[in-house]
Amino acid sequence: MTRRDTTRILVFSLLRQRPWRVFLVLAPLIRLALGGREQQVQTAKDRCVGLLLAGLSDAQAEPALQRYRAVVSPLIRETLLELVKDRHAAGQTIVVVTASAEDAVRHAISHLPVQVLGTRFRSHQGRFTGELEGQGCYGTAKVPFIHAWADQQRATAQYVEAWSDSLSDWPMMQLAAKRVWICRESLVARVREKDPEGKVVVVS
Repeated sequence: MTRRDTTRILVFSLLRQRPWRVFLVLAPLIRLALGGREQQVQTAKDRCVGLLLAGLSDAQAEPALQRYRAVVSPLIRETLLELVKDRHAAGQTIVVVTASAEDAVRHAISHLPVQVLGTRFRSHQGRFTGELEGQGCYGTAKVPFIHAWADQQRATAQYVEAWSDSLSDWPMMQLAAKRVWICRESLVARVREKDPEGKVVVVS
């Protein structure tokens, strides 16, 4: 939904709260800086967020989430904001499925009429442990997240339309009757090769 990677924003929002913990996350931060395969980078993101959340209660994490929301809200693409409004007005349920931390994303877009599914971090006795709760919501794992959500609904889910800006979402996108890819010109050829029937929206 956004023009930039929001997990990095969350990492630095959490670091502002307890900057001395930078020494705990040096290894995954170096991985983020160097890049690499998408799964490696996502694992590093989850490790950073988990280590920076560890020991905090929900109330103690709140200031970082407020900072995160302030930065993320202006980054939401206007096209998708209009889409959410239109689909909500038509009576459809909009589900945002993200590899980012579910609580943080839900906080950032709480003003929108959407459901949020994302990576969850374990709590024990009211404090984050730093560990993932189950599997991260990334790549092929998004599909069971969606199915689990659908099983909790009163009506049978029909996946009308899906939007994505990453080919890692291909397993999730195949659930939908209509697929829309938001990508830069450099990625268009790969998207069309993977999904010739999908619609492509080119952005800068």
